Formats: sequence, structure tokens, C-alpha cells
Amino acid sequence: MKITVYSSPGCFDCQEAKRILGVNDLEYKSIVIGEDITKEEFEQKYPEALWFPVVIADDDVKISGLPTFKKWMKHLGKSVL
Repeated sequence: MKITVYSSPGCFDCQEAKRILGVNDLEYKSIVIGEDITKEEFEQKYPEALWFPVVIADDDVKISGLPTFKKWMKHLGKSVL
């Protein structure tokens, strides 16, 4: 599974999502808004994204926010602790 995590600097929920992916041995690409991509580029690409982190899986599943990310991980049978 190809996973990309879009985060903002200093975002606790973003760090938590990355931690959870690591605990589950899931590799991911991390993109930081303002460092790796501009805010404008991100908003053009994902205008529906309301909360960080934004997690994209296999260019198909789009997740916005830590609570939704945790539900998705549970759906996959993964740990969120």
C-alpha cells in the first residue's frame, strides 16, 4: 500500500498519525506543508481537506483528521495505540 501523509509544522495529530503508521510497520511518504509543498499547491490538490493530517492511500483513499485516520486504521485491523 502506498501511503502519503500531508502534515503542517507543529501538528500534534500529524505526528501521532506518523507514530501509528510506524508502530504498524507501514511505510509512508511525509510531505510537510510550507516545506515540501506550498499551502496554495496543497489547497489546489486537496480542496476538500479540512483537518490535518491528510492521509492518501493508493491515490484513492483520502483521509482528513486524526479521528478518521484512526477509524481507517482499525478498519484495516491495525493498532491505534
